[in-house]
Amino acid sequence: MPRIVVYTAIFGNKDDAPELINKKQLGNLDVTFVCLTDNPNLRSSDYEVKLVEKRFSDITKNARNIKINGFDGIENFDIAIWHDSSIQLHCDQLAKLAEFGHEHGISAFHHVRYCVYLETIACIDQKKDNPLTLTKQVYNYFKEGFPANFGLHETTIMVFNLKTYLQSELRTIWWKEIEKHSRRDQISLPYARWRSGIEVNLLAHWKEKGHNNEFSTYVGHRYAHYNDSWPYSFLTSFLVRTICKKLLYEMRRRR
Repeated sequence: MPRIVVYTAIFGNKDDAPELINKKQLGNLDVTFVCLTDNPNLRSSDYEVKLVEKRFSDITKNARNIKINGFDGIENFDIAIWHDSSIQLHCDQLAKLAEFGHEHGISAFHHVRYCVYLETIACIDQKKDNPLTLTKQVYNYFKEGFPANFGLHETTIMVFNLKTYLQSELRTIWWKEIEKHSRRDQISLPYARWRSGIEVNLLAHWKEKGHNNEFSTYVGHRYAHYNDSWPYSFLTSFLVRTICKKLLYEMRRRR
């Protein structure tokens, strides 16, 4: 029987302790639940809480590090199921999720959008990260010839076959892009797929399923938006966002 780990991460005290749904219906699965956090006061009755130090001032980038690179000891498992702390997993569906880890290196939902250039524009509109950081990152992709409409994945839930994923070029490229550029992992993942030639298997289509699906229930975050601590935050004004979006539309038109 494969060893399965379900893991999530909470930094900056932005969420409550994770909880599970239908946890009495796990069956005979060999599952360990782990929550990585920098909060020494976080307690969970469902997850083993592991205290870790922050590497970045950006709390989201710390969670991305855990999502993409795992944690000390993750290599001792066979299959890893990641979920964002904004959702609760349905334990009666974990066996179905774990099956994807048997057959594929990486599995995730398809995103509603299908193009990195459009996704970047949406992130600027929703103030998900600094518009200059986002535009510079995608301009680098544009210069390399990255195509429009390459496809996107929603990364709220991901399933990894750890025997292949941890050593994969996709993981290395994906993390390097987040470390250097934006925290938006849904922008860097298509680029990592393109560069590595490694595909991501489909769990389901997010447009049809959304956060509330057979695998999860949405509970949300405590915060309403990202706070930009950048000292030159005035450069994220409406005018700057508009210029960045026009540049991205032009990049997409030329691809």
